[in-house]
Amino acid sequence: MSPLRGFFGAPPPPPPDPPPPPPPDTDWTALFDLLEEGVLALDAAKRIVLANRRMTPLLGHPSRNAPGKPLWEMFRQREITEMVDRVLGGRPAETAEIPMAADGERLFRVTVTGLGAAGGPAVLLTFADLTLTRRLEAARKDFVANVSHELKTPLTALRASLETLLDGALDDKVHARDFLATALDQVERLQRLIDDLLALSRLEKSGAAPAAACDAAEVGRRVLAALTPVAAKHNVTIHPTTTTAALPAAISADELTQVLMNLFDNAIKFNRPGGTVAFALEAKENRVFLRIRDTGVGIAPEDQPRVFERFYRADKARSKETGGTGLGLAIVKHIVENRGGALRLESRLGEGSLFEVALPSPAGE
Repeated sequence: MSPLRGFFGAPPPPPPDPPPPPPPDTDWTALFDLLEEGVLALDAAKRIVLANRRMTPLLGHPSRNAPGKPLWEMFRQREITEMVDRVLGGRPAETAEIPMAADGERLFRVTVTGLGAAGGPAVLLTFADLTLTRRLEAARKDFVANVSHELKTPLTALRASLETLLDGALDDKVHARDFLATALDQVERLQRLIDDLLALSRLEKSGAAPAAACDAAEVGRRVLAALTPVAAKHNVTIHPTTTTAALPAAISADELTQVLMNLFDNAIKFNRPGGTVAFALEAKENRVFLRIRDTGVGIAPEDQPRVFERFYRADKARSKETGGTGLGLAIVKHIVENRGGALRLESRLGEGSLFEVALPSPAGE
């Protein structure tokens, strides 16, 4: 023993650690309300212990009124009840995709997990809304399939023409030119499709980027001047607007040109020989209205809600003849909506169609 240690005595023991602070009184409902998924906790008797705000549309009642009520009273889906029974019987977790009526038919991934906490909730259910995800997946698959089909058609015709030329038609001066013309037509069709796909991609990525205003009347006059020879080739007459005053619209000249080109292109191609296309402009209540009315084949009522979708064609046979890409109206819709405008369609089979574009006037006009 050290003499100093004996002299001064043993050192005092270190002070004990302070007791931990009491756990906070956590408001679990408020915490779960922050989640994007629906959360439901049950006790061993399958009574609701907790329901977050996302459960309100699924329960059909305010979630704050759910605690204490039995599961069967709030949910009539037999599949959910059976999953809960199996988890209470010893399974650790179960997951299933279940369609449910919550503001319309929607698809949810329901996961049931056993908690095993004595005296507390015994089962936790989560509800993840998959509706939008599934729709986007379906749209992506449809888009890929449509693009593949649209690319395959001209490529097949192009290959056939080139193979025929290589097989000897190149030496036949009478027919060689026809095959070369066909090949060029298909190349131009591919170019139009690629240009439209790139334009649509840019619109979807850029959104509503700032744009300078333009004179809608002046843009309309330039488009009509460019398309009048095209209309004459199809034996269609364009009746232009008589408006001479400037009509400022909150859209760039390039965008409005693209909108009018696509709408007039449809009005001409899907018209009848000897038909007409009327163009009118009007300024009203801080908006500029552009109306294009044709005397063409018209659009069936069941097709009208879908004509602005990518690659949707109301008259597939006629579209193949005219060589359209099926993207023109989708581009129009994106441009107009990006500029805070609106589109309206009126059509009757055999009587023609009216497309109306409403665009906001520049601020302060």
